[in-house]
Amino acid sequence: MPLVRVAVERGIEGDGLTYASPWQDICVGERVVVPLARGRSRGVVVAVGGVELLDGLSRERVKEVIERSGRGLPPQLVELARWIAAYYISPLGMVLSSMVPSSVKERTGSRRVGVLGRADAEVERSILADMRFTPSVRDAWEGIVAIGPGQWPLEPRVLARTLGTTMGPINRLIGAGLLVRTEREEVRTRGFEPASPQLGSDERPEPNPEQSAAIDGIGEELDRFGVHLLFGVTGSGKTEVYLRLIERVIADGRRAIVLVPEISLTPQTSRRFEARFGGKVAVLHSGLSASQRHRQWQMAMSGEAMVVVGARSAIFAPLPDLGLVVVDEEHDSSYKQDTLPRYHGRDVAIKRGQLAGCPVVLGSATPSLESWANGREGKFRLWAMRERAGAGSLPKVRIVDLASEQPWGKGGGSAGGSGRGPLMIGATLRGEIGRTLKEGGQAILLLNRRGFATFMHCPGCKWTLSCSECDAAMVLHRGRDLPRGEIVRCHHCRAERIVPSVCELCGGRVLGLGAGTQRVEEEVRAILQECMGEEGARDALLRLDADSVQSIRALHSGLERFGSGDARVLLGTQMIAKGLDFPNVRLVGVISADTALHLPDFRASERTFQLVAQVSGRAGRGAHPGRVVVQTFSPDEPAIVLAARHDFVGFAERELAARRGAGLPPEGRMARIVARDQNHAKGLSRANDLAETLRAAADGEAGVVVEGPTPCVMARIEGWHRWELLVRSPGRRGSAGAIQRVLGAARRAGKLLSDSQTGVDVDPLTLM
Repeated sequence: MPLVRVAVERGIEGDGLTYASPWQDICVGERVVVPLARGRSRGVVVAVGGVELLDGLSRERVKEVIERSGRGLPPQLVELARWIAAYYISPLGMVLSSMVPSSVKERTGSRRVGVLGRADAEVERSILADMRFTPSVRDAWEGIVAIGPGQWPLEPRVLARTLGTTMGPINRLIGAGLLVRTEREEVRTRGFEPASPQLGSDERPEPNPEQSAAIDGIGEELDRFGVHLLFGVTGSGKTEVYLRLIERVIADGRRAIVLVPEISLTPQTSRRFEARFGGKVAVLHSGLSASQRHRQWQMAMSGEAMVVVGARSAIFAPLPDLGLVVVDEEHDSSYKQDTLPRYHGRDVAIKRGQLAGCPVVLGSATPSLESWANGREGKFRLWAMRERAGAGSLPKVRIVDLASEQPWGKGGGSAGGSGRGPLMIGATLRGEIGRTLKEGGQAILLLNRRGFATFMHCPGCKWTLSCSECDAAMVLHRGRDLPRGEIVRCHHCRAERIVPSVCELCGGRVLGLGAGTQRVEEEVRAILQECMGEEGARDALLRLDADSVQSIRALHSGLERFGSGDARVLLGTQMIAKGLDFPNVRLVGVISADTALHLPDFRASERTFQLVAQVSGRAGRGAHPGRVVVQTFSPDEPAIVLAARHDFVGFAERELAARRGAGLPPEGRMARIVARDQNHAKGLSRANDLAETLRAAADGEAGVVVEGPTPCVMARIEGWHRWELLVRSPGRRGSAGAIQRVLGAARRAGKLLSDSQTGVDVDPLTLM
């Protein structure tokens, strides 16, 4: 029996466990079931060999693999999983498990279907030499000969229907041996299916000079690995560049993966690719039903799909002959997974391209500072597209100081009634909304906070209602389906409670302060009624956020409603800030540009710039010029001023200089470790022990420092006390390797494990 090493799905450290295989043809990447302790576990074969896999064990103690559970992953993806496990300090089995959707493991929606194929040519000649045909069988055979080889195998009844005959002649040909019956797996899908593409397959806009330069330049390097940063302003036609490059890849017999950051972007993006490439596009994201996801995965594995489009995990699609990887909106934080394994989809995409020997294209109007620094230094090849495609121009942006403009009116409230507070839509934005509606245009309004009021506060004794399990204020939500029409929720642990009628400390009146999308919705409805009348305003407003969008169906139908023009104003959180392309949007309003600006996180300015710049880019994509109103209490903040000027280069150079002085990424490298425990004293003791281990490991690494432990910004979530340690190394060159060596030493010592009590985040995107 050959020996195999299996990485089991449970979170076991190391390179896997050794088993004996009853099958000689078992191979790397195959999914198997193995005995583990007193039970069994699924896993993936990561090595096949002989006695070298025993690692000192006696052959007699090696248990056998119980069963083979189907095709798993190509060896190249197993190699990618090894890299992820090592770089992001994650158990290999857990990484491999996350690569394969549970619907594929469970074979959801699959069935065995009998199909027919033709016998080989020599057998055919032998049978035909002696066979006598009846007229109906002869007609059927002549039709079979005319069917192209690429259309086999076929189900018997499908074949009969194609030939316009009954099953009688088909069964006669099967009995004679001219048709051979086999079985194949078929996946039947259930669940919501998005509407068919609205774009025509012949819609091929002519590239402008900047697009042509990128297409031709990257196209010359399709036969080798390299990273290309496509820096194009919003509306510059980056998607058309992707499409043209993929056409070249497919013409060469290879395939492509396209990553998009949000499910909300997938409908529009996938439709553009489906319109160009027909039924050869597989779409992978978490909004699919289990059977749909299984079907799309099978399309990728079988080679039926030439293009895979999807969110972060689509990078693990088992496409053969991979020829191009595209990461659209590469700066987006949703590419970073916040649970084990904590990988970054963009960086994994680069590694996969390297393993496949194919180019990787990163596209963004506001690149991450890491990618921008790599492009500026020549590590990535930089392609700039500074003009909008077609006749469009970048919108004019106006910054409004809310401190001088914000009016007062009916604002926050309590269970007992409404209070007086500032309105969230100032006079300038209110006037622009009215102007846009009068012109027949549409508007997008962004506020990156959901709910009605962001906290409940007693002005008398300064009490604030906090979650009992988290160090966070509870958020007021309103709705017809809620008790008494409103409720407070924690956005971290999702706890809910009835809104207190009076202050729990002094018995005074409680007010809902701060504003979320629900409160702004009330203001917008009032504006719409003033401009359009009550009847016209009834269906003119659409709100899209995590509260109003409970399913992928609701999201798709909402976007389709806005795209058709039935809704005139789209209000939402960051899910509407990027990637969407609606030609009639003439106005974008940023309700508050300050929501993330003053958070205790070194990336706060970068996120603010990206959000303002990205949502501004939704305006003016059609024949009419766009206008943007940015409301803020910080009108002189560089991130906001430079975003209004569409000056990413100026912002990036300013921010990189500040990061360089502080040794912060990308001008330094970082890993964040969060130790947590439900017992405060035990958790602090564990954090201190881990800090000592890391400092000992860092002694031999010049420049590596270990900071902490200190309480996290959010010191308690869901009843768990949390402490943070930072492992930092200044300077861009060689620092990543130094941090990896420190983390690796602590991991080999058994002190640094990614488990329920310790979270290791390499290259963190947030310190919150």
